[in-house]
Amino acid sequence: MPTSAWQSLCKTARADFVRDGFCVVEPCLSPDALRAFRAECSALSRGVDLDETECVVDLWAAQEMQDNHPARVDSAEYRQLRARIVARAMPSLDAGRAGEADVAGEDRAVVERTIMGQLASLASEAFSAVGENADSGELTDGTAEAEFGDHTQGRRGCSHTSLFNEHYVVKPADSLTEFGWHTDQNEQLQMCLNQPSLPYVSIWLPLCDTEDENGTLEILPRCAPQPPANADKSHIFFRSLVSQDGSHSSLEKNEAHTIHSVGENAPTVNERESGKTCRRIRVLAGGAVIFASDIWHRSGPNRSSEPRQVFYAQYTHGVLRSDGTLGPSPASRTGSTQNEDEGVARKSSRLAGPLSFAVPTKGVE
Repeated sequence: MPTSAWQSLCKTARADFVRDGFCVVEPCLSPDALRAFRAECSALSRGVDLDETECVVDLWAAQEMQDNHPARVDSAEYRQLRARIVARAMPSLDAGRAGEADVAGEDRAVVERTIMGQLASLASEAFSAVGENADSGELTDGTAEAEFGDHTQGRRGCSHTSLFNEHYVVKPADSLTEFGWHTDQNEQLQMCLNQPSLPYVSIWLPLCDTEDENGTLEILPRCAPQPPANADKSHIFFRSLVSQDGSHSSLEKNEAHTIHSVGENAPTVNERESGKTCRRIRVLAGGAVIFASDIWHRSGPNRSSEPRQVFYAQYTHGVLRSDGTLGPSPASRTGSTQNEDEGVARKSSRLAGPLSFAVPTKGVE
């Protein structure tokens, strides 16, 4: 399937992301990609104590990677190491099932292409929507532009999208585990001295239909009243929130898929002005919710009889360093001289390394 069919958010979805801090793409995965992600999730989950890991299945958890490991910043190294980890997790295949080895290899390739290509492109579109909004003068905070220059403007920022993190979240059947209100930035950067000037992007991709019964995602839109600074999930603000359900309405069609936005989940004018209303997002298997790292969200327990599997990927615009600062990657520079590259490399060597990963996604399909 041509990747070009999957690379763009519609105009309304881009506006939703800028206004609300999230949008929904449904469907996102092809049937083959959905099957491949499910197979990988099941293989990686085998033997994992989900109570101990708080439902997180992290394929990198067992890897002893130094801060300067090349897989943290090099796409080829990352893909090769990832493929070896997943291959070890797949069940052994006897001679009578030799053909299944080819299927497993194809599945790994599909997952990799989706992470580094399709999902990265959606994250790039979200970044470019913010940049275009800044170009129009609708955003008053110029900190991102000050640090990145024209990298935040329009589609010019698409080539600087890096994979920051990926893992699966598996809530077992009849599980009491739930995730309280939080933002990804507050959780992941709590030990950092700084906050990035431009939020990174998380993509929440359920591998089964999600609804209230199995603990689907709930989001507090950016346009709704927000909790005070330094609030946590126990703050009284969240006890007064009203959750509103809604299904998504079709906004745009092309030959390959239909893109949905917040649709009926969108808050009314009165809610925006006075209501403390969050959105409970019902998503079909293979759909995706794209949201900024500073957006408050939660999910409830899985009260259904089946596991709730979700793939979770995060992307940054440039390199998110271990001190919480954000900057462009020297590897993303084009048209520079050798002396300029050496100067950038010397400057980068004095900066903090990536907080997790900063794997370039430009040109990977």
